[in-house]
Amino acid sequence: MASPEERRALLSAITSEATAACVQLDDNRDPATRRVGESLYTSTELLVAEKVLIDAAEADGFPHRARAMLGQPALRTEQHLGALAADQRAAAEAVVTSGRLLDVLVGPAGSGKTSTLAALTTFWGRGIGPVVGLAPSATAARALAESLGIPCETTAKWLHESTGDGGTARALRYADAIAREAAGDFREMRAAREEQWRVRAEQDKWRFSPGQLVIVDEASLADTRTLAAIVEQARAATAKVLLVGDHLQRGSVDARRGVRHARPSRTHRRAHQPLAVQPAVGGPREPRVAPRAPGRARRLRGPRRDQLRRPRRHARHRDQRRHYGQ
Repeated sequence: MASPEERRALLSAITSEATAACVQLDDNRDPATRRVGESLYTSTELLVAEKVLIDAAEADGFPHRARAMLGQPALRTEQHLGALAADQRAAAEAVVTSGRLLDVLVGPAGSGKTSTLAALTTFWGRGIGPVVGLAPSATAARALAESLGIPCETTAKWLHESTGDGGTARALRYADAIAREAAGDFREMRAAREEQWRVRAEQDKWRFSPGQLVIVDEASLADTRTLAAIVEQARAATAKVLLVGDHLQRGSVDARRGVRHARPSRTHRRAHQPLAVQPAVGGPREPRVAPRAPGRARRLRGPRRDQLRRPRRHARHRDQRRHYGQ
């Protein structure tokens, strides 16, 4: 740049071009009270992805079992869900009977989500269809596979192999095998057909099946675009998606996170207890809190209690040193 004025003009032109391609979210705010740099923008692509999740939470007719069928001996409901606590069982049954394309199970660490998922996985696998697990990180996917005993992959790996570069490479291999089958002799035709069968078998590993339950663990760490892509694949296959996570946990580094906008429709454990919520996706909403009885203090357990005790212990030792003249 020859001068600061030219540099500022270039930055202004780039900013104007970028904002023109975005959607402004704060049109209702008073421009006089809005500081420079506080304007909010998004893209139409992200709005479409959010709309996919909202529509999925309202779409009915997907794999489920009617509540009246849960008492049938063939489903063995008591065998699979009988060991759960009442609130955990209510959450599992809500997922089984909802019939929606997308459900969300929200709860903090230690709320019993893993136990609920283990029982739900067994019930679903025996009475409805197969179950597959996904997670944003390899560590979470490995932990989910060990806890539930089901095949699990990372969300990035699944999208890469199903609709990304991995799926594209298999499509090219399949097209090449078809061409070799049409132009070759008998041996070449046989080899080409075997290649087609191998490619189909490989691709089937990365394709949802009808009646399948897709569990996305640590879903609060997944971005909206990833969740929308998974939901779209499940819709095409007539499968069901269950997002599991903590909406108060640190979110994805990518744009937005769908679990953050989960709205509780049924609270199975209150806020001062371990929480297991079966919500519907919607706008932001404050969690419902059950008031404690008067005069009852919350009991603290674990590191937080130790942190509160430590200052008192140090203060007592300080007073003792003063008493003995130390």
